[in-house]
Amino acid sequence: MTKAPKGWEKIVTGRKRPVRTGRRATPPGTRLLLVTEKTHDAILELIQFWPLTDELSWDTFMADIRARFGGKWTRQAVAKHKTLQKAFSKRQDEIRAFRREKTKNAGRRVARTRDEEVAYLKKQIELLNRENADLEQRIEIFYARMNRWRHNAFLHRMTPHQLDAPMQENDRGRSDRR
Repeated sequence: MTKAPKGWEKIVTGRKRPVRTGRRATPPGTRLLLVTEKTHDAILELIQFWPLTDELSWDTFMADIRARFGGKWTRQAVAKHKTLQKAFSKRQDEIRAFRREKTKNAGRRVARTRDEEVAYLKKQIELLNRENADLEQRIEIFYARMNRWRHNAFLHRMTPHQLDAPMQENDRGRSDRR
């Protein structure tokens, strides 16, 4: 059998595994921490009572958790718990609604949400389709009129130059004009 490298111990099955002792072991403050039953309720409470005036994003939330509980927490460790994920999403929606209402009450323009924007765009498309159909109908009427005029001009033997000439002014010699 071969000798195991320094810092490694042999297991009975013959596989090697590292030993977490010595100077290369991660210090306690930088270990990735998992959500336990004890921290779960505290994190849930932190999410539920997040101030409506502050922005809630994963970066800011994780920084707050690290400051309160210490250690290195990952977003994935928190987000894999469905109750925490749902509470986080719900609180984000509440913050967005609060901000929309606040800007609406201040008299400023409120940005549309995705659902409102889709409904607005569908309405705009419907209006444009109606206008397009109306314009196509008017074009058909103008084509028919143009064909009638061309036929009448041909019957009266008028040239294109005569058709393009300006029309005579209708002056019947009215007395109020000076």
